[in-house]
Amino acid sequence: MKSVMIVDDHSAVRMGLKQLVEQIPNLEVIGEASTGEIAYDCYTKLMPDLVIIDLSMPGVGGVESIRKILSRKESPKIIVYTMHDEIIHVRKAMEAGASAYVLKSENVDDLILAIEKVMSSQRYLSEVVAQKLAIESVSEDILPIERLSAREYEVFCFLVKGMKVGEIAKLLAISSKTVATYQTQLKQKLHINSSVDLVIHAVKSGILSLEKQGNSL
Repeated sequence: MKSVMIVDDHSAVRMGLKQLVEQIPNLEVIGEASTGEIAYDCYTKLMPDLVIIDLSMPGVGGVESIRKILSRKESPKIIVYTMHDEIIHVRKAMEAGASAYVLKSENVDDLILAIEKVMSSQRYLSEVVAQKLAIESVSEDILPIERLSAREYEVFCFLVKGMKVGEIAKLLAISSKTVATYQTQLKQKLHINSSVDLVIHAVKSGILSLEKQGNSL
């Protein structure tokens, strides 16, 4: 029997996912979490084989949660299950270590297939996401934000949310000096100097809609 943990800030979604997962032979849901912080704590205690996680959640978002969970020696398989189909989010999640990226807008059979693939040590992308990646791969247009490292991207999302350097440092458990360094680096890469420029880049990359909800990636 393989164990599963579900991470989503909506209880109805967690309930639905639990019912779906437990219909699959040899899978058992042993834990749930509504935020990235709780997810990490639950993972260290329960050590599930598979984590199904949303990207946009209060506090530490999905990308940072994936990175933290996979920093452990006994790392699980991770499936991102989200409504966000923007390529930048797909890239950052997969770079953080996710094994699959599934859209909530797709049929639930898509998630079941992703689970089967991932538990067989394969990768999986929803068809819509795979098509977008294929189109982008033949395009020479690369958004500047895609050049950010995983940590720079996380700091960028928090800055767009309006958080201060000290607040970000506390949330990510790193020093304010380190956050300030990431802030300088991302501004240089994006060629921005003001909060207005931050918002413009957030709109272009599809991040701003998440921040309006008070959630982070």
